[in-house]
Amino acid sequence: MNVPLIYGSNTLTVTVTAPDNSTASAAVTVTSTTPTLTIASPADGASINGDSILVSGTLLDPINTGVTVNGVVANVDNGKFYANNVSLQPGANTLTVIYTLADGTAATQKRSVNSTGINPLQVTADAYTGAAPLSVNLAVTGQTVVPLKPSTSARVAMAVSRFDYRKRLNGSVKQLSCARHLYR
Repeated sequence: MNVPLIYGSNTLTVTVTAPDNSTASAAVTVTSTTPTLTIASPADGASINGDSILVSGTLLDPINTGVTVNGVVANVDNGKFYANNVSLQPGANTLTVIYTLADGTAATQKRSVNSTGINPLQVTADAYTGAAPLSVNLAVTGQTVVPLKPSTSARVAMAVSRFDYRKRLNGSVKQLSCARHLYR
């Protein structure tokens, strides 16, 4: 039988019932001094189609704990952590998750993933948590490659559209810009 422990003091009580229905109990106190951390996603060796990733997992979370993934501060909530937009380079990447307690005790886990390149589209928010009502600005950025048919006046290989669209959740547009660059 596995019994999950929390960081700090844990009291375990075992009760035994005899065939005559009499019972006997014994209690033992166990102190967990090592932070426990599990990475749930991404899987080790995963192939990621993009240049950033959401890393999540579980932990024993006493008060004043912190989690970072490759330097990105994770949100910690009710025994779970989420680090969004962890940057990846094309090819092999190591994700290093560090879980630090208030007393400086730390646990580290690593995951290896492979990135196939840039995200065609990325949505970011200027706030991930907060009290209601929460005002959040969303930014949609990306790059697309669109093949064009060659013309007689120019030999255009491709058109690259870069766009940056920002919008407040209440509906007012903050920024919208688009630029098209042609390459010969």
